[in-house]
Amino acid sequence: GEVQDTRRQHRTAVVALQQALVTQLVQILSDRLRCHAKSHREILDLSYEQMLDGLTEVNRSLADVTTAKHRIIQLVAQAREKSEKLFVDAGRFLEAGNEQSAQQTLARKALVDQQVLELETRAASIAERQVALEANQRELQTRIEGFKAEKEMIKARHAAAKATAQIGETVTGIAKDGREAQKAVGRITEATEQLEARGDALSELIQSG
Repeated sequence: GEVQDTRRQHRTAVVALQQALVTQLVQILSDRLRCHAKSHREILDLSYEQMLDGLTEVNRSLADVTTAKHRIIQLVAQAREKSEKLFVDAGRFLEAGNEQSAQQTLARKALVDQQVLELETRAASIAERQVALEANQRELQTRIEGFKAEKEMIKARHAAAKATAQIGETVTGIAKDGREAQKAVGRITEATEQLEARGDALSELIQSG
């Protein structure tokens, strides 16, 4: 009975060690593949983040241009209003017989009209820039959306391809890492077989005695 118990204990130890070895090999394989794929995922994610940063810059510039355009439009409206008032004032001076004041007022109006022209030119230039930025924004947004979908697809394909391509090399490395464990399994197996043989011999002696 004691011999059989010892044999069972050794068999249990061999099975447990073999299971532990398999678990260790699988874990090493998973860790190596996951580490290898991580760097490629980081590259794709970094590229995506850079594109988002670029879109943020375009949005900020577009907001600044839009604000500037509205401000210039307000200045144009104010300048035109001022020009119309100066024109009315000049007419009143003429009606009152004050020709000198009328001329001075008209001179001021001419300066204001020149400012209006300059402001309108700037407004037109800013409007063109706004249109260009809006086009860039739409194009970049489309590219980002497409890249995001493609990024996820590439990551999935890359992970599968790398797992297939690297499996042989990885398993070779794992075999080296698990060599000592395999030797231990062999030693325990050999000891178990010796113990089993000894137990069988003792059983025969007991039966023959």
